[in-house]
Amino acid sequence: MKSYYLTQIKLNDSRRSTWNLLGELEPLHALVMKMFPNDPGRILWRLDKNYEGPVLYILSADVPDATGVVEQFGWPRLDYQQQVRTVDLTKFFESIREGDRYGFRIAINPVRNNGRTGKNTLIVGKRALDLVRDRLDANGFHVEEVRQADEAHNLLCKNGRKTVRVITSFEGILSVTDPEKAVQTLVNGVGRMKAYGAGLLTLARI
Repeated sequence: MKSYYLTQIKLNDSRRSTWNLLGELEPLHALVMKMFPNDPGRILWRLDKNYEGPVLYILSADVPDATGVVEQFGWPRLDYQQQVRTVDLTKFFESIREGDRYGFRIAINPVRNNGRTGKNTLIVGKRALDLVRDRLDANGFHVEEVRQADEAHNLLCKNGRKTVRVITSFEGILSVTDPEKAVQTLVNGVGRMKAYGAGLLTLARI
């Protein structure tokens, strides 16, 4: 199968430039795209926050060049390799089997379309957890446990219009029901707003 890479980039949130970046989706999207000088095809990305600070994850068919990101949003005294880590996922994807269990994390835009009005409605609480279950259960997995991990309300300025978009992170445990479909889900992402930090599913073997 085609090779895919997962890149982890640590961001320095003590820098003013990083703080200015994190609250808006369009600059984040542009930052990700600038790491690929040629047409990269589909790119999935997600911004996580942990005890070390913000971490940017990127899934792509090419290895990104994060030199500019490190210079502007990283730690000046640390080497590139200390701030950016890329892993080839080819062997991992090929090793996925039915019944395998993983810890997972995913960020989604938790909205559901109202078929009668055509409008998208933001959902929260148990309904949001059910949305995660439904989407993953339909795409090669069975969700055993899920909980909300984080939520961000980010400004999106597109076509001259400013709106706030909610990106919610969930984590838990799942098992594989259809390996081929599961890999396609990992590669293609889940749900809406994939260009703006939603849809990337990452797994850690239990």
